[in-house]
Amino acid sequence: MEQDPRLELPAGRYDLVASRGAEYEVQRSQLEIESGGVSELEVSLVRSVDTTGWMSAEPHVHAQWSPDSRDSNEAKALGMAAENIELPVSTDHEAVGDFNPAITSLGLGAWMRGV
Repeated sequence: MEQDPRLELPAGRYDLVASRGAEYEVQRSQLEIESGGVSELEVSLVRSVDTTGWMSAEPHVHAQWSPDSRDSNEAKALGMAAENIELPVSTDHEAVGDFNPAITSLGLGAWMRGV
């Protein structure tokens, strides 16, 4: 799944944080954007924890069917994929949630499976 990495922002200075879950070091940087200008930032995260043979899970996730969450299942799946959560467990209040249709539609099935 290839996504456009461009983001339109107002001019100013931005503090950026790049992360990829507990296996990788967090990278922090600043970016200055001038009015009408284009700025680029290349980020390379260092993997510092070997989790071979293990899966990462999030056992308590509320999404679109829970009254205390405004996030769609797609938004939650993307966020969890970005942080390398391989086993998200839906725990919506008063409803049975299922992340698998969102995971499938986003092409994330090779990296995660919902419960």
